[in-house]
Amino acid sequence: MSFDPIQMLDAEIALWEESGLTPRLWWRDDDTTELSVPLSKLSDLAAQFKVPVLLAVIPSLAKQELSAFVSSNPWLDAATHGFSHTNHGDQDTKKTELTENSLGRSVQDVAQELITSRKNMEDMFGLAASQILVPPWNRISTSALQTLPSIGFKLLSTFTDQKLSTDIHQINCHIDLMHWRPDRLAKTIREVTDELLICLQDRRISDYPKQPIGILSHHLVHDENAWEATEFLMSYFAKQPCIKTLTQADLLSLTH
Repeated sequence: MSFDPIQMLDAEIALWEESGLTPRLWWRDDDTTELSVPLSKLSDLAAQFKVPVLLAVIPSLAKQELSAFVSSNPWLDAATHGFSHTNHGDQDTKKTELTENSLGRSVQDVAQELITSRKNMEDMFGLAASQILVPPWNRISTSALQTLPSIGFKLLSTFTDQKLSTDIHQINCHIDLMHWRPDRLAKTIREVTDELLICLQDRRISDYPKQPIGILSHHLVHDENAWEATEFLMSYFAKQPCIKTLTQADLLSLTH
């Protein structure tokens, strides 16, 4: 039997409709710093298929030109992607920026960077962008996590359904378009479809069907397969009236 991703997704969406449920999805794209050909391509696809994309922007590296670009593209919004995307993890730990370390970096240092990040993001993209934190590498230390409410963050986004111990509302991503290890390669449409089907099935039969499913892309490293997967997913979402794709404002409204 041949693989037909649209047929498989249609069958699952039909089950949602029969149950009176609405699949809610959202799209996050990490590591934005400046205008580029890949960013323009992502923006064009978002506009073509009317799929909102939340750009995780690195505050200390963001070029001023991004502000006008995002504001002029109604399908793009921004979120705060740490401070400078610098690894401060100790030698034997996974990469992480938002952490204290044994070399004298304190949680107060992390907090001060995030305060600066919020100011930069609010100046460039508005208050909403400064209230959403996407930790680089999807990691943040427990101590740094506890500082987020006092700094003013309303929403935290990492990866998978794992919930961190914090009062900050969390809306995570679940499907990454890239394989990062052992080699940095894009997933095929079949792989992405299989992952989306699993997420949709889990949501439909769970106690939390309204929890959004997040798609994660990285426009700067996309190869042909990644762009094919991006276009396939966005075009499918656009053709399905049952599916609701969430905007930045929708995400923040879920924190209330």
